[in-house]
Amino acid sequence: MTSGNGSPSASWEVFLRASRGLAHQHVGSVRAADRQLALATARDLFARRGEPQSLWVVRSDQVHAVSPQEKDPYFAGAADKPYRYPGHYTPLGGPESSATPEPPESTEGASHDR
Repeated sequence: MTSGNGSPSASWEVFLRASRGLAHQHVGSVRAADRQLALATARDLFARRGEPQSLWVVRSDQVHAVSPQEKDPYFAGAADKPYRYPGHYTPLGGPESSATPEPPESTEGASHDR
């Protein structure tokens, strides 16, 4: 596919951040010959409503992802690295502070003679 000026167009992924404090979200794709045209097209298509904080375009061939078949090597837990899990650490105050206190003994039926 070529653009109007004869140069080949590329696919660009569009990410939009709607407001401060939020992460960018993938909102779609556009086809354009260069990044300026990709930004202009993405702005026209995805940023017309509201006042987004920022807009990113990334060439689709530059996005690298993990496929479901490759998931385990990337996201499996690290059992050989227990320091990555909170249970590995003792709470502040030592192990005795983490024990649940025993309820006081019931005084029902107990002798009050001391």
